[in-house]
Amino acid sequence: MFDRNSLQDGFSEINATPVNKSQIISLNKHKLDKSLYSSNTALSQGIKHPVPHFEPLDYLKVISSFLNISPQKEEQIKLAVLISNLRSRIVKQSSNANRRQVIQEYQQYDILGCYDKNQVIILDNLLFSQSEMLRLQTIMLINTLCSDSLGREYIINNLSIINYLLDIGK
Repeated sequence: MFDRNSLQDGFSEINATPVNKSQIISLNKHKLDKSLYSSNTALSQGIKHPVPHFEPLDYLKVISSFLNISPQKEEQIKLAVLISNLRSRIVKQSSNANRRQVIQEYQQYDILGCYDKNQVIILDNLLFSQSEMLRLQTIMLINTLCSDSLGREYIINNLSIINYLLDIGK
């Protein structure tokens, strides 16, 4: 069975140093790249009510960053911070309706490429990255998405992720 603590206490392949809980917590203190924020993006792309308490994201830039993962350690850390912040947008909502709204936005923009067969490479890039921190943050985002039926419906569209998660659980 998948044990989250074993991943958190494992070794980081980026710099061959142990990954501990304080490093994961420190990821959450970083800010997203301001270029990912777009106050008009959500409204111009058809979302009537952007997620409460968060600035709207430019989802095209988010997807682009998932498609073009740099092998540089700094870039992979930034991407891990981005994924952590995407997860935080769900977790920090005060009501189930707001959490569902965030998940619905992620689903609408297909940020993990579960619907578009041409973008299935997004999850492959994230889950098979050389960076253990990036893989860990991706798995934590998937776990958070799957905490809601809407997120489970979204994730189930990508069979490769299901197989990968089953392999981890063995």
